Amino acid sequence: MISRLARTAALPLALLLLTACDGGGGGEKDAQPKAEPTRHPVFDQPFDRQVFLALRETQKAGSASFTQTVSFGSAKGTAVQTLSGRLDFAKGAGEAGVKWQVPEKYSAEVRKTLLGTTPGRAPGTASTGFLVDRQRLPRGTSARPPMPCCPCAT
Repeated sequence: MISRLARTAALPLALLLLTACDGGGGGEKDAQPKAEPTRHPVFDQPFDRQVFLALRETQKAGSASFTQTVSFGSAKGTAVQTLSGRLDFAKGAGEAGVKWQVPEKYSAEVRKTLLGTTPGRAPGTASTGFLVDRQRLPRGTSARPPMPCCPCAT
């Protein structure tokens, strides 16, 4: 039992002595090992694999959040659609929200095209939310999500 204890105590001492040795005049230049640059798990890979790798890395993280902003410009101003949300891969659930900023100079027809209409034919809202999971259908404050396209705002 004592010999095992002696060997266990001697091993760290030997390692300490070996790491303290310079090894023959390395100087300060060799004292700092060169660190390898960290490779990015997605963007340092071949371009044709990046979409797959991005999905895989996101799924390994367990959740994701996102924001997408799209602007539609015209002589009457710029309409902006912002889509943002979160995904939880373990629960199989997610939520998203859509918000529009539509200039007042846009005609009622353009606003209707951008925002959509409800089943009662009322104008759609400028913002809505959706919740999606395995037990529920998407729901929001309007009958359908706003269309992501914009006719020329005339």
